[in-house]
Amino acid sequence: MVASGGLYLRDRIQFAPDWQLLLGLRHDRSRNRSEDRLTGVDARNDASVTTGSAALMFDAGGGLRPYASVATSFYPNVGTDVQGAQFDPERGRQVELGVKMELDAGTSLSMALYDLRRRNVLQSDPLNDGYSIAVGEQRSRGVELNAAADLGSGLSLFAGYAYTDAVVTDDGAQRVTTVGDRLYNVPRHSGSLWLQYAPHGVDDGWTVSGGARAEGEKTAYGHRIPGYVVFDAGLAYRQGHLRYALNLKNAFDHDYYAGGLQRAVALGDPRTLLFSVGVDY
Repeated sequence: MVASGGLYLRDRIQFAPDWQLLLGLRHDRSRNRSEDRLTGVDARNDASVTTGSAALMFDAGGGLRPYASVATSFYPNVGTDVQGAQFDPERGRQVELGVKMELDAGTSLSMALYDLRRRNVLQSDPLNDGYSIAVGEQRSRGVELNAAADLGSGLSLFAGYAYTDAVVTDDGAQRVTTVGDRLYNVPRHSGSLWLQYAPHGVDDGWTVSGGARAEGEKTAYGHRIPGYVVFDAGLAYRQGHLRYALNLKNAFDHDYYAGGLQRAVALGDPRTLLFSVGVDY
């Protein structure tokens, strides 16, 4: 049984004409209780952690805004290992450098470089089925690129690309070392391209959209999982505060593998049609 709660504070400070500072502070408390029904032994693991974030952005003029940020995180791990011991909470830290560019009224570009470290990350125990182990540290480094462009006459383009180098940097002294191994189910390359046609802009009316999303090769539990490209489409209608949407995922019903499990490889979703109704205020 897990119980948790938190308090979050955030402030945005504008100082000098061109500088902006964003500060965040969060305090979490969690209680993780487990019962071994074979031995009748109860175990409880309480945690009280304060994390925070800070980001500094500079308006350099001409739509150019470089920024830097740092953030820490906390997540309570649930369950026990094969010996019945509870796990310490997961802790993380991310440092990011980036730049945002507004080229004109409808076109923007952004680029971000980041370094993310996570400690005490749970993964399946390779030697004991059904149990987990806490990996000492995982590191993810990469770059993310995003673009949005107004092509005129109601047509817009959205594109994104990410390169991720994610590896184990500390395996917690496991019997079979995994230091330097790539993280499971994390591709080095991923991206998306999306076109949207909205002749009425944000006003009432129809919106038609379509595009592709792709992932490169990845690995998991000894499986080599090939990359894939799938195509999606959407049709939406807005009337006042109501928005109706019909979305088609994997439009051509392409067979692909979404990721690897400990003893199997999971197939990606087949062609799927979704209808939704939303309310905006």
